[in-house]
Amino acid sequence: MLTKPLPVKFRTRKPLQFTPKRTDLLNSFRLERPKQSWKIFSELLKRQPFSLKQDDYTKMLQFMTLMVDPTMQKYQADVLLKSMRQQALRLDIRDYHSLFRIYLNLNDTQKLEQLYVEMRELDQRKPDPIIYNCLMMAYLEQEEYQKVIDTWHHMEQYLEQNNLDMHIAVKEALLQVLAALGEKQKCIEVFEQMDQTLTSFDAVIRAMITLNDSKQVDAYWNALLDYCQQINKQFGLENSKRKCHPSPITFERMMRYQPHLTIRLYEMLDQVSLPEPHVVELYIHRLLDLEEFQKSLQAFEQLKKRGILPTVALNERMGDQVLKPHPLAIPTRKQMELDRQLPVPKPIQRPSIELRTTLSQYDTRVVL
Repeated sequence: MLTKPLPVKFRTRKPLQFTPKRTDLLNSFRLERPKQSWKIFSELLKRQPFSLKQDDYTKMLQFMTLMVDPTMQKYQADVLLKSMRQQALRLDIRDYHSLFRIYLNLNDTQKLEQLYVEMRELDQRKPDPIIYNCLMMAYLEQEEYQKVIDTWHHMEQYLEQNNLDMHIAVKEALLQVLAALGEKQKCIEVFEQMDQTLTSFDAVIRAMITLNDSKQVDAYWNALLDYCQQINKQFGLENSKRKCHPSPITFERMMRYQPHLTIRLYEMLDQVSLPEPHVVELYIHRLLDLEEFQKSLQAFEQLKKRGILPTVALNERMGDQVLKPHPLAIPTRKQMELDRQLPVPKPIQRPSIELRTTLSQYDTRVVL
């Protein structure tokens, strides 16, 4: 009797066709095969848990950060952490790096705080900038700004004691926190301490947009253009295709914040790189607002030629113009107002029944 196969979620995974050894695990690590490594590792946990060493756990945790499925990531991390505690293994700083990255991707702030306490008290490890950065990102995602500031102060003390420089990504996150708290002057001070790069300019422009300070946004945008021009002159890239220019994300921020500059910013972006689909849609919406129907239709057709499906909102706005044979046939607001002022034509009166009966007598058509 034939039976239907079980759905994917109810199928049992295929067991290994051999009894695994630690050498098989090391070979799978060397070949960089995360799924096979986990199969062998889980079988060794069941059959020979004491054959695994500290480095095997560390390498497996590093491989787990490459997993795509978040539920599988959480399950594997919980299993490994429980096994390491049962065998009384002292977690290394590399183990905590992997665990923090995994639980940060899962947005599990409570687990991160628990690991932070265990790291200092149970394993007696000192947190480093990677740990502090993960905590700040998690608090920033939960909008717990005061905890972000406290973590920032702890990291400052650590960096001063070890004579280290703060990573630019941490300063970018701090800029967003200070902007959310309304600390404009502190945002400027943090930016002045950062090295001038495209990402640092993007971070400070984003912070000023959060503060809704249009003057500062314009000032930093002009400073960013001057910085790109200096880099191009310094390395002779003025006429090169690889010349320095603001990042596409910065262009998008400026287009969303200052809609009146959308067309000019889009033309600048189109000269240096291929605009993203959502940026093209911003440009088309702005053209429709200005009643530039011919340009909007051209941009819409180019978007479809790239094989990109437009959004429903853009399709609704462009529906009338796409169905027309020519973009100039689309009436503007002025034309519609003029049409309303024209006299309404009288309806055509049909002849009476008596007249139609009389005319039908002289109808010479032959009905088959």
